[in-house]
Formats: sequence, structure tokens, C-alpha cells
Amino acid sequence: MPSLGQVPFVRLLLPFVTGILLALSPINQFRFEFWLAFSIVSFIVYILVLLFITGWPYRWVSGLALNILIVLLGGTFTSFFPAESSINASEPVECIIRLNEPSEVRKSSVRAIAQLQQIKMGRHWGRVDEKVILYFSLSDSAAHNLEYGSVLAVKTRLNAIDKPKNPNDFDYASYLAKRGIFRTAYVSVDSWSLITREQTLIRSFAFKLRNSLTKFLYQSGVRDQNLAIASALVMGYKSLLDEETQQAFSASGAMHILAVSGLHVGILFVILASALFFFDRIKHGRYLKAIVLIIALWAFALFTGLSPSVMRASLMFSLVVLGKALSRSTNVYNTLCASAFILLVSNPMLISDLGFLLSYSAVIAIIFFYPHIYSWLYVRNRFLDKVWALIAVSLAAQLGTFPLGLYFFNQFPNYFLLTNLFAIPLATVILYLTLLIIVCSPITLLSVWVGWLLSKSISLLIFLVNLVEQLPASTLNGVVISPLQVLLLYGSIIVFGLFLIYRKTVFTLAVLSCILVFVALSSMSKVQSFSKNEMILFNMKGNTAIGFMNYGRFVLVSDNNSKAMKTIKGYLIENRVSNKVECFDLNSLEMLNKNGISIKNNPMGKLILFDGKIAIIPKGKKNFLPPSEPIAVDYLIITAGNNYTVETLLNFVLPKKIIIDGSLSYWQTDYLKRKIIARGIPLHSTFDNGAYFLQFQ
Repeated sequence: MPSLGQVPFVRLLLPFVTGILLALSPINQFRFEFWLAFSIVSFIVYILVLLFITGWPYRWVSGLALNILIVLLGGTFTSFFPAESSINASEPVECIIRLNEPSEVRKSSVRAIAQLQQIKMGRHWGRVDEKVILYFSLSDSAAHNLEYGSVLAVKTRLNAIDKPKNPNDFDYASYLAKRGIFRTAYVSVDSWSLITREQTLIRSFAFKLRNSLTKFLYQSGVRDQNLAIASALVMGYKSLLDEETQQAFSASGAMHILAVSGLHVGILFVILASALFFFDRIKHGRYLKAIVLIIALWAFALFTGLSPSVMRASLMFSLVVLGKALSRSTNVYNTLCASAFILLVSNPMLISDLGFLLSYSAVIAIIFFYPHIYSWLYVRNRFLDKVWALIAVSLAAQLGTFPLGLYFFNQFPNYFLLTNLFAIPLATVILYLTLLIIVCSPITLLSVWVGWLLSKSISLLIFLVNLVEQLPASTLNGVVISPLQVLLLYGSIIVFGLFLIYRKTVFTLAVLSCILVFVALSSMSKVQSFSKNEMILFNMKGNTAIGFMNYGRFVLVSDNNSKAMKTIKGYLIENRVSNKVECFDLNSLEMLNKNGISIKNNPMGKLILFDGKIAIIPKGKKNFLPPSEPIAVDYLIITAGNNYTVETLLNFVLPKKIIIDGSLSYWQTDYLKRKIIARGIPLHSTFDNGAYFLQFQ
């Protein structure tokens, strides 16, 4: 293990990351100006400490002042990035927008990430600088081939991105906000026009190169699903991948193959370093070799869209190359932290990027744990030794990343070792063949033959991935852990690493303590989930979904159960009931008595009794004999199946609260809201406020 003096960037990175996390935390109430002022004051204090507080016994004072300064700089850099949209426009506006990348044709729309440049507010144009996601109609053929740098005049509504409407849903708004995107816009066919193109030479060349390579692979016989895999694996271009393929790679533990990362950069580095061997034989060749390697690495990073993992790997290899060219020995931990520090200075929001976190976790784990794991077993056979080395690398990488995988994906690929035995070698072969096909491009016959080999290699990879996915218990699903449990897992991994170095009993006890607390928290969470007794009206667009949780048993009543199961997936995972769901069709259901739930038909619709509460869903015929007195109910649930006006409903029932679900359109919901608010009755709209919970003791 290196001393702190050998890894100065570790000492810089830790306080800088602390400042970033403080600025991103909910407790932070300071704006950029305050962080900047604190940083300036801290800098002055640090200079004064250096000038007046000297001497070896007081060295800790300057160290403390420097760390405080770096923490404040981390917060300052982070607070410089906007936390919310600068646009205040609810009506359609005219704007000038420049595309940051070529448009992508998707299943139901054409998508593009763009930069807002100007907006017309009233009669005047104002400058803005904010990212936005544009969605064009799939029938808009002109939008299919929009190039990077295209400047458009658009009239559209800039919509705020909705927060999650159902429990434990993916927070897409927060995900985009950390990337500086706060609004989306649908652009109709006749509401935009192309003005000009403003392209930077390097990015334009990179996108054209990517398109040319995709077309060339197609012409060489790499088609359909194979082309999608090749585009993702070589270029990081995932738009061609279908959902089934992504799920198969994820469930088998091979998803990292499709995410261009340090693995791909490392393979490219080895190929190029070997190919440029002749530079070692000429005067000053090492400098020329370093320049060529660094340019090639960053050209590849740009080519793949500057993803965090590729930038990290390119930076790390660039620093290694630079150190060797200058005849300086480099510490790999220091190099890794230097690359992370540079990336976070340029964009502190990368700290919340999952790819960034997984990439660094995997590399650090491989660097530290691989030598220890590899030494556990001595293998004489050369081929078997290579297999064991691959297993050791996979184990080390998984050790560093599985806590994040459990937290973000709620699953674990049980056969990841088996998958990596063929996935990594095949990925290497595919990268080699792709480079070879480019070299052979002038000779059509040869490029077609290499294309055939490439296509067969990809087909073999897909076949083996699907085979692993179909094995019994290929994936451990429904795993739920808290942020504290993630920290406990990483704490146990770090302490385990210390045990491997120092072999002291105290570290074994520390690991066991972390695991014990982890298990205790999991048990407490399970007890809480299984003690719930609640009714939930979920927000499902175009349909109705009502859930009943009764002490670990869950009943779903919906008019579209297959769609509803996808909608409530997050809730089921959070409450560990994904395999304990009973589904009933709301429309055909005549009567239900189960787990304290009673649902039966009523002349007006469906009458629900649950834990002493009464709810009614109007779904009856328009013409029926109304009751002589309005029926008192706790909840009136209005859905798309309602045949009555608000006035008629309130003549039939006296609700304590009215709930409007997501099956109604925006306009229907808005109309009903105005009518109900005028009556002064408490209202909850799942369209506006998300799922409604009714909890019982």
C-alpha cells in the first residue's frame, strides 16, 4: 500500500468530493455567491496561516486550513451548476435551439438533446443557455436525419419534467437535472424550421465517423441485432438495441460489455502500444509515441460521446503514458485519483453519475483485490491459469461494484463469473475484428469476409448471453437496500482489504460487525414492510390500478393487469412482495372477499370495503333508480369508466374525499378538478399529486 505522500491526489480528492456532497445535500441552503465568498475568505486565511503560523509542531494547522479550502472549492464548483430551470414560461414560446448531437429515431418518436440559445418573451428575444430534450413526431421524416449542430427555429411548449408519480419509481427528473436538463418539448411537424448549422470540427468529424462506421459495418454484412451490439460495444451507441437484448445482457451480468468503458480503452491501448513499437527504436521516439497514444485515446473518447467511464480511462492511460515518456514512475492509485479529480473539477455532477461510480469502483477493486485473489490459487497449466486470472479479475470487479448494483438495480447476476469467461474474450475479439475491418475497407472482398467473422462472433456472444439468462435462478431479483446499507457493504469491503494486508483479528471482527448491522437493518426493513396495512390508488396513464397491502400479502385490482404490474414494480420491490401478488380484473370482477378486502357490484359501480373504510368507483349504467338518500362514503374514486356528472354523483353519494385517477385525460381531470374544488370537497388527483395512500393501523 502506498503512503499518503505517494498519492497527493488522494489527499486532494477526498475533501473536494466532501465539498461536492455538501453542496448537493438537502441541508445546503447557500447559493454560488456565498460558496465563492467562503472560498475567498478561506484562501486568505490559508495564506495567513502559511505566513505566520510556522514550525513543525503547527503543521496540522496549515493542513486543516488547506482541507477546508478544498472542501469549500468543491462546494463552489458544484453550486455553479444550476439546480433548476432558468425559464419561466408555461405557454408555447418561439425559440432558437441548437442540437448537441444527431437526432435518434426511437420506437414512438425522434429524440434529440439540444441547447436553448434564445427565447422570445413578449416582443423581445432573450439569450438563454440551457439544455432541453426535443421529441419530434415519428412521421416527421425531416427530423430523422437532423445533424449535430443544426440550429432550429421552434415554436413549442417547454415542459417541466414530472417527478415520480408512484412509490419507488425511477426519478427521471432528478436524473436529468444532474445533467443540466430541466425541460422537454414536443415539436410538431409544422412548428419548426432549419436555420443553419453551427458545428465544431472535431465533434462533427466524430459523429460523421460514427455514422460512416455504422454504414460500413452494414455493408460488410453486419445487420440487425448484430449491428446493434457492434454499435453499442465499439462506439457506445445504444439506440439500436432493443429492450429484450438489454435485459438479457443485464440479467446474465454482461451489461458492462455494452457500455464502452475502461475495458475497451484498455484493449485499444494495448493494440496501439504494440502497433507503435517502432517508435522505441528512434531518437525521441518515446515522446512521439506518447503524443500519438494520447491523441488516439482522446479521439476514441470523443468518438464514443465522452462518456464518464471512457474519459476516466483515457485520462488515466494518458497520465501513465505521460509519466513514462518523462521517465517518471507513476502510482496507479494517484493516477486514478488524478483523473477523477480533473473530471470532477470540470463537472462535479459526475459524482452522481452511476457509470462514473461503477467505473471507479470496478477499477479500484481490480487494482487492489486482483493480486490477492489471484494468489489464492496456483495453476500450472497455462490455459487454465488464464481462466483463473479472468475469474480473479471478475471477482475483484464484482466485489467493488455489487453494492451499487444492488442499490440501483435491485438485482444481482448469479452467473456473472460464467458470463465473463466468454464475454470479455469475445468482446476483445469483436473489437479486434472491428479495427481489422476498418483496415481492410479498401478491399471489398476482404472486408466482407472479416464482416462475416465479426457477425458470427457477435451471434455467438448473443447466443451464450441468452443461454446464461435462461439458466435457473440466473438473477437474484427484488433486492432492496438503503444508502446506509450500501455504506456498510463498502465499509466491510474496505476492512476486508485491510485484513488482507495486515492479517489482524480486529479487522475480521470489524467485517463481521458491518455484516451483522447490515442483516439487522434488512430484518427491520422486512418487518416494517410486512406490518403494512394500506390501500394504494396508483397513477397509471389511461388505466386504473388499486393495490391492497395486508401484512405481506398484496392484491391488485386493475382494468389492465399486465400494464399495472409494470407500473407498480417499484412498490412491489420496495415492499418485497414481487412474487406474492394476486391480480383481479376490475371490470369483470363480481365479488371479492380476501385478506380483509371486500369488493362487490353496486348499481352505481364497484363498492370497496377495506379495514372499515368505504370507497365507491362509479361504473354503473346511466339510467338506474337512485337511492332516496345520498350514501355516505369515505372515498369517491372517479375513473374513466364514470358515466355521471359531478352534480349527479354528489346527489348519490356524500364522500369525505374525492380521488381522480390517471385513467382520465388531462382535460377531463382539469374539468373535474374545477367542479369539485367549487364544491369545497377535499380532492386528490393522482395525475398531479401521484399515488394516493390510505394507511391503517
